[in-house]
Amino acid sequence: MTNQPRVVITTAHKLTPTQKKAVESEIRRKIGQEFELKEVVNSGVIGGLKITVGLKEFDVTIAGKLAKLQSQLPTATVVTAVKLSDDQRKKIKQAIEKNQGPIDFREVIDPKVVGGLKVRVGSTEYDGTIASKLEKIKKILQQQ
Repeated sequence: MTNQPRVVITTAHKLTPTQKKAVESEIRRKIGQEFELKEVVNSGVIGGLKITVGLKEFDVTIAGKLAKLQSQLPTATVVTAVKLSDDQRKKIKQAIEKNQGPIDFREVIDPKVVGGLKVRVGSTEYDGTIASKLEKIKKILQQQ
């Protein structure tokens, strides 16, 4: 049994000897010690590699970078009574991004909405539900 940390490199294709040597050299430089290396080929890894040292994973794949970027985007939550069609989802997302820039789009189905939709981006809410429109009409009528 060795006391060296185990490092697993996961890539879509087997590393060339030159690539493997470069990766090993960089890992050695970062962790400052010798290690046991295991190479795993997984065709699901796209554009880059994953490095696991012990229980910690470093994902430097395109998917990993996109996930980090996604987590930094503002979230737009759209609340509707029924599931949106792909076309509706696309149009709503485009409309929000036109005003807000790139967003992380989330859809919530709430049967209490009855009709229309509610959009929440950060702390700003746009309420286009039938219930909110009826409430506005009610307030107007009460003022007369």
